[in-house]
Amino acid sequence: MRNGKVERHGGECGAQHLDAVRDHHHHVGTARGKRLCESLHAHAQGFRYRSGGVGSERHLEPAQRQAQIAALLAALNRVDMQLVITYPNADAGSSEIIAALERYAEQHGDKVRLIKNAGARLYFDLLACASAMVGNSSSGIAEAPSFELPAVNIGTRQAGFERAANVLDVGYGAEEIVSAIRRATTPEFRAGLEGLRNPYGEGRSSERIVGELRSMPLDDRLLRKKFVDWTPAP
Repeated sequence: MRNGKVERHGGECGAQHLDAVRDHHHHVGTARGKRLCESLHAHAQGFRYRSGGVGSERHLEPAQRQAQIAALLAALNRVDMQLVITYPNADAGSSEIIAALERYAEQHGDKVRLIKNAGARLYFDLLACASAMVGNSSSGIAEAPSFELPAVNIGTRQAGFERAANVLDVGYGAEEIVSAIRRATTPEFRAGLEGLRNPYGEGRSSERIVGELRSMPLDDRLLRKKFVDWTPAP
């Protein structure tokens, strides 16, 4: 096959949203974030769960979503920690997840803080003080490593993405979720993440992109499409 595309110019620059994480590390956190972290006592875990995804999760029937959420909430009931839960994105099926989370927060108001929209600064404050992250969000893969934060990744939504040593992959069963949370929050596991390198960069992508653009020759190579051989994956 022939695939029309230009040759690759420059190198890998990293994930640009991690520039905001690096900025957070160099500045004092938000006052709201400090108050919230102080109110969470000794241990807290962040929880983000989204509907949909890749592979087997993309076309879940409502009953499957409900069963998965029920198993997850059952697992959280068995963990003696304060919980900070953020709303899912507006994906298909998110309304069912939100309804379940709101019921759970109402029933467990002594241990649950439900946040509709944290915003970047407050969210990073929470990552900085949490004991672990639990859910199926890409944040556990892409952002948590920058905070040396353990992440229990549930299901196959993030299948195929490179991950650092902070990620513990589990299925949907309550027992394995509880086991992974307990392992993630041990002092030994957390200590093993000291100096962890984030595979998606260290927050310098913008300056690297600018450098690549400045050094790139402005000639016909950028204007003319060149066909190259492409072999599809087996």
